[in-house]
Amino acid sequence: MKTKNYLLLLIISLSVFGLMSVQTKSEVAQTTVLEDILARGYLIVGSDNDYAPFESINVTSGFPEGFDIMIGHQIALDLGVGLYWKTAAWPPFDELNLKSFDITLNGITITAAREAIVDFSRWYYKSEQAMLVPTGNPLSITTEADLNVTGLRIGLQQGTTSHIYTQDQNLTATVTTYAQFSLALEALKLGALDVVLGDLAVLALDAAQSGLTEVVATFSPEDFGIAVAAGETELVAEIDKTLTSLLGPDPLNPQPTALYNAMYYHWFDSPDPYFVSNPDFTEASIVSYRAPLYDSGGNLVSSPPGNETITVPFGVPVIPPVTTTVAVGTLTNTATVTSNVTSTKTEQVPGFELLAFLLAIAVVPILRKYKK
Repeated sequence: MKTKNYLLLLIISLSVFGLMSVQTKSEVAQTTVLEDILARGYLIVGSDNDYAPFESINVTSGFPEGFDIMIGHQIALDLGVGLYWKTAAWPPFDELNLKSFDITLNGITITAAREAIVDFSRWYYKSEQAMLVPTGNPLSITTEADLNVTGLRIGLQQGTTSHIYTQDQNLTATVTTYAQFSLALEALKLGALDVVLGDLAVLALDAAQSGLTEVVATFSPEDFGIAVAAGETELVAEIDKTLTSLLGPDPLNPQPTALYNAMYYHWFDSPDPYFVSNPDFTEASIVSYRAPLYDSGGNLVSSPPGNETITVPFGVPVIPPVTTTVAVGTLTNTATVTSNVTSTKTEQVPGFELLAFLLAIAVVPILRKYKK
């Protein structure tokens, strides 16, 4: 009889335990992208690296360079981590939300439609759309109205605000889109296009370097921002800290630091729009510090580029850079993280204690029966 009693108790115990398992739930541990960055030790930046002077690959060193690249280094240094520049197809928003990379720095205009699918930092660069034509402007294109001509051949990069503009305007011209912006520039020089639309700084650089093209008009002012996956508000806050240190606390009344002024002049060959000359200085050398670089396997690059000294030939107020030199291997995470990680836990459904008590009462008569 004792064996039967023990067997019955075992069955009842397992049944109760099963009920406990069924009547519970677990919360899955999750981490934010910012927490992943700090744990990994480096920031992954997605870019197509085909939009100079914002980002492109230096043909000599093989490393990415440009204004956006410098901004990315400042963000990484402020976080206390390294950098991995990952080549990403344009537009990058789907990959960004899939967490293929942590942020994207790619000369991206902040728009309401994009804000509906990803999150943005505050602006870090003021841009405007422009028109690039062959030198001499053979078709006399000077205004937006000149774009709405049947037979006119317009080239641009797919998914850009230039592309959206031509769609919104319902132009009668022939619009050809390219996966990479450099392909549109090449087509213009080969005579396959009459005009290319894009950001002024990019078109102006092509005109200055090639001597085969010229900018004839500008339109549609825009703000560039840094995009992160939707909901990653902690990462946005950290990025905004860096941008605030470069541009001042008020986006409507920017006060660029010497470092921002120097980076701007270095890549755009002119003072930034908010620059105020200081007559006490005629030249300034500003050091742009660089974060350690990593490869796709998470390995520290053996020969990362060194810090870059920028000489600015106009009166930039000389103030200390916003970052300091950090030796490779001694980086310290400086970001403040409010963790939302929840450990797996068991939560009993209300009323379970009563159910267990009733089962215990039911067991007693059965045990007495077997004892007899």
